[in-house]
Amino acid sequence: MSALSRELDRAKRQITKAVQSLEEIAAMLAESEGKPVGGDKPFLTEQDLAEAFGKHVATIQRWRKEGKLDPYHQQGRAFYWLREDFERLLEERKVFIKK
Repeated sequence: MSALSRELDRAKRQITKAVQSLEEIAAMLAESEGKPVGGDKPFLTEQDLAEAFGKHVATIQRWRKEGKLDPYHQQGRAFYWLREDFERLLEERKVFIKK
């Protein structure tokens, strides 16, 4: 087997794995369609906001530090947003939402 053939096989395996990952993500998104962000909890975590905005948790943390996600509540190292505050943020900050 030539080096080119091995490289093509490796690329095919990577593409197959990528397609499988995208299919899994699409299935998860379809499953969560219509469900409220964070389930029925009265508060949302940084992870919940990251999922809702389609961003990484580090982006949510940076926005919080920049004051873009006020008001929030802190307990120890954890940060929380009340559901009604989150819904207001969604209305005010539509530019954050990934299209």
